[in-house]
Amino acid sequence: MFHGGYKGDRLRVNLRLVVNRLKLLEKKKTELAQKARKDIADYLAGGKHERARIRVEHIIREDYLVEAMEILELFCDLLLARFGLIQSMKELDPGLEESISSLIWAAPRLQSEVLELKVVSDQLCSKYSKEYGKLCRSNQNGTVNERLIAKLSVEAPPKILVERYLIEIAKNYNVPFEPDSFVMSEIPPVPEADLIGIYDSNKWGGGGVEAVEAAVEAVEAAVEAVEAVLHPFNPRLIQCQLCQLFHLCHLYICQCHLACILAKKWGHPLHTHLHCHRT
Repeated sequence: MFHGGYKGDRLRVNLRLVVNRLKLLEKKKTELAQKARKDIADYLAGGKHERARIRVEHIIREDYLVEAMEILELFCDLLLARFGLIQSMKELDPGLEESISSLIWAAPRLQSEVLELKVVSDQLCSKYSKEYGKLCRSNQNGTVNERLIAKLSVEAPPKILVERYLIEIAKNYNVPFEPDSFVMSEIPPVPEADLIGIYDSNKWGGGGVEAVEAAVEAVEAAVEAVEAVLHPFNPRLIQCQLCQLFHLCHLYICQCHLACILAKKWGHPLHTHLHCHRT
C-alpha cells in the first residue's frame, strides 16, 4: 500500500505537485462558478426561482471546495517550508500535526480530483505509522483542521446563505428578486440606524456603539480563526472567510475599520486586498 516505505524525495515532489494541481483546480472552479452565476441570473429573470436555488447550492458547495483546497495548499506549503524538520525528526513535530493530519484526512475525500494527494498521504503514513494514518482518516485524534472538515461536509448549505447568494447575483446582474421572507426572518434584521452612518458620532445612539463593538468583536474572532491556518500569509483566504461571516451574521463593517483591525494584528496594509460586502 505504501510502495516500499517512506521516501523523502517522493513526498517533496508530490507535495509540489499537489500545490500545482490545487492552484489549477481553484482557478478552473472559480471561473466555472462565475459563468454559472450568469445562468442563475437568467433563471431569476425568468421567474424560475426554485431552479435558481438548486443551482446556487451547487455554487456554494464549489466555493466551499475551493476554500478547502486553499487550506490544503497552505498546509502543503508549510510542509515544504519545514521539510528539513520532517527529514531530521523521527517523531511528529507538534507544530506540523494539524497540517499532516489534515492532509491525510482529506486524501480519500479529494482523491478523484487530486491523485497526488493520495501519494502524499501514503508517504506521511509510512513516515509516522499506519496506525497514525488510521487515526487521522477518522479524526480520532481531533487534530484535523475544523474549517477544512466544515468545508468538505456533505450537508446542504444553510438556506439563509442560499438567499444571500441569490441577492448578490440578482444585484450584480440587475435582476429583480425578492428573497424568501420566511428564511430571511430566521435571522433578526440589523436596524437601519446601525447600517447607515454607523461611524457618524451624531448617530451613535440607541445601540449604535454597541452594534459596532459587537461587530468588531466578531471580526476579531474571525481573524483568530483564520490566523490558525495561515501558513504562510494568504489575504485571499482571509477575504473568503470574513466575507462569508458578514453574509451569515448580517455584520456590515466599513472597509477602513476592518483594514485597521487586521493591520493592527499583522502590520500589513490589508485594505488593498479586502472588500466588505453590503446588501
